Amino acid sequence: ATAGDITLESTVDGGHSLTVSAGNGTVDLLANIGAGTDLASITVSGSTINLQDVTTTGVQSYTGAITTNSTYTSSGSSITFDGDLIVADQTNGLVVDTGAGGGDIVFTGTIDSEATENNDITLTAGTGNIDFDNTVGATDSIGDLLINSAEDVTADSTLEVNSFTQDSGSGTTTLSDNLTALGSNASGDAVDI
Repeated sequence: ATAGDITLESTVDGGHSLTVSAGNGTVDLLANIGAGTDLASITVSGSTINLQDVTTTGVQSYTGAITTNSTYTSSGSSITFDGDLIVADQTNGLVVDTGAGGGDIVFTGTIDSEATENNDITLTAGTGNIDFDNTVGATDSIGDLLINSAEDVTADSTLEVNSFTQDSGSGTTTLSDNLTALGSNASGDAVDI
């Protein structure tokens, strides 16, 4: 499709794959997806995408300018945010969890908090990799960036956060540009790897 907005106002459940393609239009997922029964997978594309909670057993892929409002969970499968991303949930921030298996977490675009906010990011990739391809917090800084688990963590550009904590990693953490930590985490350290 070349244009056309798509809005899903109710929950979507069931062990099937869901594809939502709005072309140059907007996708608004206003209710939780897979909250009752996990979806098999989800693929969403549009000029702008507004998301709530999404739970799948398989892969999740979002392509467009993305606003997140909650938690994205899979069972060992990759979750990819392909486009600039705004973290808009002031309570929980952005939570992405691919489980203990090998699901990667990939961000191809910039990541910022909603304007004037300072929202957290919590990532759990198990034995999967985490990849930041662009700046994090360059326009509106991120609060606490917590990585619970991953194999390799790669940041290709600047990270501007309140604190950066990596609890576990079985591979290599590569920071290719500046890491600016403006505050401290629960242990009192601004950076804890």
